Amino acid sequence: DDNALLSPEQEQALLNFQQEKLRIRKELREVQRSLDQNIEDLATRLKLINIGAVPLVLTLIAIAGAWWRRRSRSA
Repeated sequence: DDNALLSPEQEQALLNFQQEKLRIRKELREVQRSLDQNIEDLATRLKLINIGAVPLVLTLIAIAGAWWRRRSRSA
């Protein structure tokens, strides 16, 4: 048994270290989950922009082009 070689203070320090290690691992998992969620949210926003904004911009360009041609013909 390795603990037989340790003093009570060392055993307590080892126990504290192991508990801290577990706490840090749990915190890291939470941070990773949060980052994954942020990435998913960003991907969703980009998809919505591509689905909505790009066709809107192209439509506005087409309307502006039609207006420009009609203005050029009447001048």
